[in-house]
Amino acid sequence: MYNNTFILILSFILFTLKSFAEIDTKLYCTNLAKFTCAPGSNDDGTGSTSKVNQDKVHEFHSAYNAELAKNFNEILTSDKKEHVAFRKLSLNALGLSRGECLSSEAEEIKTCNTKITEGLIELASKDQFISQMTAEQILETQFANWSQGQGDLEDAVYIKNNLVFINAIDKTTSQLNKKSISLEQTQNKVEKIFPKVKFLLMERVTRLPIPEATKKILISKIDAIEMDKGPCLSRDQDKIAEKFLINASYNPFKNTLQICDGLMEHSNSEFDLVAIITHELAHSIDPCIIQLYPEGMAYRYKGSTQFEMDREYPIQGLILCLRSDKSLKAVNFSNSSSSKNMGAPPPSPYVNTPGYSNSIQQKSFNYCELQTNSRTGAKKQTDQIGEAVPDWFAAEIIVDYIKQNHPNLTEKQWQNGLTNTYKSLCSKEDHKNSEKDVHSPTEKRINAIFLANPKVRERLGCSEIQSKYVYCDAQKPEELMKNYEVTAPLPSHNTYYPAYPTNPPPSTGGEPK
Repeated sequence: MYNNTFILILSFILFTLKSFAEIDTKLYCTNLAKFTCAPGSNDDGTGSTSKVNQDKVHEFHSAYNAELAKNFNEILTSDKKEHVAFRKLSLNALGLSRGECLSSEAEEIKTCNTKITEGLIELASKDQFISQMTAEQILETQFANWSQGQGDLEDAVYIKNNLVFINAIDKTTSQLNKKSISLEQTQNKVEKIFPKVKFLLMERVTRLPIPEATKKILISKIDAIEMDKGPCLSRDQDKIAEKFLINASYNPFKNTLQICDGLMEHSNSEFDLVAIITHELAHSIDPCIIQLYPEGMAYRYKGSTQFEMDREYPIQGLILCLRSDKSLKAVNFSNSSSSKNMGAPPPSPYVNTPGYSNSIQQKSFNYCELQTNSRTGAKKQTDQIGEAVPDWFAAEIIVDYIKQNHPNLTEKQWQNGLTNTYKSLCSKEDHKNSEKDVHSPTEKRINAIFLANPKVRERLGCSEIQSKYVYCDAQKPEELMKNYEVTAPLPSHNTYYPAYPTNPPPSTGGEPK
């Protein structure tokens, strides 16, 4: 009797554990984004990744300010000629040439120096800590009034360009900005991963049902991409911000790829790094950037409306599928209002400009139209399809790479790894994205593209569970064109896009991936 009772209890426990496992698997199969964006770090056998710990950012920020205050105080109490001149400049530029700052009393001079230091630190911090900002936000920060009630931008410029100020920041930076061992290890890992991922992406293009001549153009462009190992932020004063910049980008004019230090400090999982590298490489052939290359080496659209160009993209039907509500529902914001009519395409500003062919001047240079911020002059793409297609390619490559390079991973490691993929997307303060973000909402990018991929679903044990979103199968162009022709959002009548932007567009990586 006792044996039978024991067997019944054991059977119940096993049944319960199996039920919990099935529930867990079902949750993975329906909302992977929930697990991807969960707190904590996950080891997947190739490395690990975690959401950015904002406490560490604030801790470093405080240490930086304390060290900077120490260095500024040494300058303000120094009797060196250049330091005395800098103190006088700071007093006037910060609006402090009054009260105790005109006194010769030791205590009042000390109080005054404290105020000067606070102003200088605020000015330095406005430039230093710009992590996770887009290029447009950085420009807005640099051009905005840096503080209220303490001088103005015109006076602040004199401080920011003073060698004493610059040297104080460089000294503080060198004291705190030592490259970690983990960063060097991840940089070495990226160098090894990069050529392998590039090969797999070219191989995937080879298998697409597109004309051979077009394949050669796309593959040649991908093959020429090089890794840019330089800093993502060019100025010396941005070295601290570089530590926290969670970003990667493809530069279409240099044909180079960059991964910022902040991202590599955050993740060394090959699942995540492969997805990032593939995404950025694929920007070279995304619908928005595919035309950015010299004449004869780039794909050119013949039409000039979104309706025409969505259907001309070499991978037939893919854009229509990604724009449908059964998939990502990628939006073109410049075309989202029903009554918009921009009229005929304007004359190209590059007419008769060396390096640009007049024969294509009236054809769209980049149909992901660029909108210009009237105050900063920064340009921003307005079509989510430019990010959707690279996401699609990343999902195509990830499983093949891991199978080839890590054949002995356990089922749990695969689960952790696929969860780690795109975890850096969750590092933004609002990972749901703004209403008109060129990136689709994080949850949909993960669930509608990555989780919809059959190879990913198979590795997660989701093959028998129906996906909420369709897989856009580029190997079946006729099926895609037939199924999504009606559901794809159509442009307003006679909507055109400029032949060339007034300035070359920026790199594509303003946000992580």
